[in-house]
Amino acid sequence: MPTHGKTFFSLLCLFLLAACNLPSPASSVASGTETPATGMASPFPTGPGQTYYVAPNGSDSNPGTREQPWASPGYGSRQLRPGDTLIILGGRYILSEYDADILTPPSGTPEAWITIQGEPGNRPILAGRDDLLTAINLSGVQYVRIANLEITHDDQAQGQAAWFREGVEILGAPAAHIILLDLYIHHVDEFGMNLQDVEDLQILNTRIEYAGFGALGGPAGEGGGWRDVVIRGASLSWSGHYYQGG
Repeated sequence: MPTHGKTFFSLLCLFLLAACNLPSPASSVASGTETPATGMASPFPTGPGQTYYVAPNGSDSNPGTREQPWASPGYGSRQLRPGDTLIILGGRYILSEYDADILTPPSGTPEAWITIQGEPGNRPILAGRDDLLTAINLSGVQYVRIANLEITHDDQAQGQAAWFREGVEILGAPAAHIILLDLYIHHVDEFGMNLQDVEDLQILNTRIEYAGFGALGGPAGEGGGWRDVVIRGASLSWSGHYYQGG
């Protein structure tokens, strides 16, 4: 399993924790999502490309339509092209296999973003286990929107099988033009979001709690660090107190 060094920004995380719990105006990105982690609204309209679906009872040999959905969010994310939308239907999805189960979308374009979002009103759960590195890897990508997902560890696993590292990761290659909206990330062993180099990032109406290393953090930047980052309507709490369940 790959590992990576951690340089902790304790003061930064404390500042973000305080700032993100202050009252703030609703995001202009989407309407109807002012309350963090409600999962009730449809955060983004579908893009100009195709709309695909993932369901717990689907199959990755299917075409990914609403009637014949794929089964794996990770597989579905890798089939997307600029302008496409992936809707993850409500249910519980186990993520355990590296790299197959990690959501790794390609880049979109300024006119055709990649969109991955949970089913409106029926937010899916991405449950990681077996010490999986992360649920979503956005390293090196641009123009990607992620919304309305719950990310946590597999609470039905026992012992070390329940270990699960991070919710969202940007490491090794800079990312840009990323929107993370209406996410609920909790009970992960390292960071809720492990971010190294990113420009034009919006974290909106998102709740992160019980993250072992901290809600937000990452190693020292090698390509500019964090630039033009907006965190609004977020709740960051009960994090930075444990590692691997304890």
